[in-house]
Amino acid sequence: DKEIICKKTKNIFVQAIEREKDLYTCGIIIEAVQILFGKRWISSSAVENIELEKIEKARKAAVRFLNKY
Repeated sequence: DKEIICKKTKNIFVQAIEREKDLYTCGIIIEAVQILFGKRWISSSAVENIELEKIEKARKAAVRFLNKY
Protein backbone atom coordinates (compact mmCIF):
# COMPACT_ATOMS: atom_id res chain seq x y z
CA ASP A 1 0.00 0.00 0.00
CA LYS A 2 1.36 3.39 -1.05
CA GLU A 3 0.30 5.08 2.21
CA ILE A 4 2.29 2.61 4.32
CA ILE A 5 5.36 2.98 2.10
CA CYS A 6 5.16 6.78 2.38
CA LYS A 7 4.92 6.72 6.16
CA LYS A 8 7.78 4.23 6.53
CA THR A 9 10.15 5.98 4.13
CA LYS A 10 9.61 9.69 4.77
CA ASN A 11 12.24 9.99 7.52
CA ILE A 12 14.80 8.09 5.45
CA PHE A 13 14.13 10.36 2.48
CA VAL A 14 14.59 13.46 4.67
CA GLN A 15 17.96 12.18 5.88
CA ALA A 16 19.08 11.24 2.38
CA ILE A 17 18.06 14.59 0.87
CA GLU A 18 19.66 16.62 3.67
CA ARG A 19 22.94 14.68 3.71
CA GLU A 20 23.53 14.05 0.01
CA LYS A 21 26.46 16.12 -1.27
CA ASP A 22 26.24 15.17 -4.96
CA LEU A 23 23.62 17.44 -6.55
CA TYR A 24 22.67 15.01 -9.29
CA THR A 25 22.08 12.21 -6.78
CA CYS A 26 20.10 14.55 -4.56
CA GLY A 27 17.96 15.52 -7.54
CA ILE A 28 17.27 11.88 -8.35
CA ILE A 29 16.19 11.26 -4.74
CA ILE A 30 13.87 14.28 -4.91
CA GLU A 31 12.39 12.97 -8.15
CA ALA A 32 11.68 9.62 -6.44
CA VAL A 33 9.94 11.46 -3.58
CA GLN A 34 7.90 13.46 -6.10
CA ILE A 35 6.63 10.27 -7.72
CA LEU A 36 5.87 8.49 -4.45
CA PHE A 37 4.20 11.44 -2.73
CA GLY A 38 2.56 12.99 -5.80
CA LYS A 39 4.34 16.35 -5.53
CA ARG A 40 6.30 18.53 -7.95
CA TRP A 41 9.36 20.52 -6.89
CA ILE A 42 11.84 20.07 -9.73
CA SER A 43 11.91 19.11 -13.39
CA SER A 44 13.88 16.21 -14.77
CA SER A 45 15.81 18.59 -17.02
CA ALA A 46 16.93 20.66 -14.01
CA VAL A 47 18.26 17.46 -12.42
CA GLU A 48 19.94 16.28 -15.62
CA ASN A 49 21.58 19.69 -16.14
CA ILE A 50 22.53 19.82 -12.44
CA GLU A 51 21.03 23.28 -11.92
CA LEU A 52 22.31 24.23 -8.46
CA GLU A 53 19.68 26.80 -7.51
CA LYS A 54 16.73 24.66 -8.60
CA ILE A 55 18.04 21.56 -6.85
CA GLU A 56 18.69 23.49 -3.62
CA LYS A 57 15.23 25.06 -3.76
CA ALA A 58 13.65 21.64 -4.36
CA ARG A 59 15.73 20.18 -1.52
CA LYS A 60 14.34 22.71 0.95
CA ALA A 61 10.77 22.28 -0.28
CA ALA A 62 10.93 18.48 -0.18
CA VAL A 63 12.40 18.40 3.33
CA ARG A 64 9.82 20.90 4.57
CA PHE A 65 7.00 18.83 3.05
CA LEU A 66 8.28 15.50 4.38
CA ASN A 67 8.75 16.90 7.90
CA LYS A 68 5.10 17.99 7.90
CA TYR A 69 3.75 14.82 6.23
